[in-house]
Amino acid sequence: MTSYDANLFTVLGETLNLHRTAERLHVSPQYVSRRIADLEREYDVKLFYRKPCFSLSYEGELLLQAIRDIQMYERNLESELQDLCPPQNPELHLGYNGESIGMILPDLLVEYHKLHPEARVFVVEQPEETLLAMLEDSQLDLCFGIKSSAHNMESFPLPNEEIFLLVPDGLLRRAFPNDYPLCAERFYRGVHLEDFAALPFLDNLSERKLSQQVWQYSLDHSFLFHYVLSSVSIDALISLCQQGLGCLVCTARHLHRQLLASRGHDQYTYHFPVLDLMNDYHMNIFYSKKRRLPRYMIEFIHCAKTLFELQTPVDINARER
Repeated sequence: MTSYDANLFTVLGETLNLHRTAERLHVSPQYVSRRIADLEREYDVKLFYRKPCFSLSYEGELLLQAIRDIQMYERNLESELQDLCPPQNPELHLGYNGESIGMILPDLLVEYHKLHPEARVFVVEQPEETLLAMLEDSQLDLCFGIKSSAHNMESFPLPNEEIFLLVPDGLLRRAFPNDYPLCAERFYRGVHLEDFAALPFLDNLSERKLSQQVWQYSLDHSFLFHYVLSSVSIDALISLCQQGLGCLVCTARHLHRQLLASRGHDQYTYHFPVLDLMNDYHMNIFYSKKRRLPRYMIEFIHCAKTLFELQTPVDINARER
């Protein structure tokens, strides 16, 4: 089997659609059908069922897995050779989604480019499940995600993130008029979200898992937050929070952005650790278990870890006070 036929078979095995395969390979559906028929005659097996729906046969599944294993072996061998003689223009295919690491990705790419100015990084933004599927199919080298584990994947955990409640000074004064401003010193040790339920909130859609935790928390405590605005733009939410529109729940990674933006702002915004939510909210860098990572990819992981630690300080309240 030629490398072209192997690629054609792999694409068809993944799409299970002659027309989509033909479009991707810039050939006609008739050509794809004819090449598959040639392969079936060559191996004397049926690789695809045509009816009742187009699907891989058992033999087709075996062939598809064998091709993927061979491709993975070739990539691993290539990476070993590259470590002995590093490529002049290494390529890194990276996946992320907006809620995972989109905010610090520009800084990360700048720092990595300082280490490898010759490297070319291809960035794909998709939902996490799509990214993990692309990683398993060897379409990506690395991807960021917040899952604790994934099938056939190894992961490099980034630091755990503490969850914070951002409260504008005016809203804190409204909620605790008899205890203001002394309550702020007490809240720096941690707060319970239900104590702020009477205040307006901003819905942080940029971190879906966290937003779902907050929603479930309100249901468990028999109340609903009064959301005045929902957005996936964390910068817009932070700006509106600083202007007193509502409280905001976010991770320490996003709090770092708030601290930078708050300098010179008229209204102070408090940031209190949240005691009610699980503080296991952390990100991973995933890669295939079958994949041997070359040195330049390992260096990207360490670059991400270093930058993440800088933008996710552990004792952020102590630093501010």
